[in-house]
Amino acid sequence: MTANLVTSREVFLRVGDFIDGLSEDVDWCRRAVALGSSLRFDPELAVRHPTRQDWPSLRKKWMRTTREGYGIDGARRAAWFLKAALMPVSALVHVPKVLMSKKLAGTRERLAGLGTLFRLRFARGWWMLLLGLGRQIS
Repeated sequence: MTANLVTSREVFLRVGDFIDGLSEDVDWCRRAVALGSSLRFDPELAVRHPTRQDWPSLRKKWMRTTREGYGIDGARRAAWFLKAALMPVSALVHVPKVLMSKKLAGTRERLAGLGTLFRLRFARGWWMLLLGLGRQIS
């Protein structure tokens, strides 16, 4: 979902519609830039997304975004497989953020957050590997 993309009608008509099944905002913005448009970040356009309250809903969301990402970047096979291999390792970058978060109350919540982070990154790496090998994920 692209909840905070703003453009002119002229640019939208030149770039075309969003393509369902891809990461619509990424794909659309790449096409816009390829046609000469520029992107700009505006912090006033912040959008909040609902949190996922359990593993099944989090898993469903990330499986969808992984499939969408493959639709955009899967053709670059070597890069896709490298990203899949590094996905679990990428969780390490976020460990300090989880441990220092003021949104998590106490050690138990921080450990649960770390568990979810690593579980998700390992799962995403696996899903990416399967997609790269031509398999379905579900």
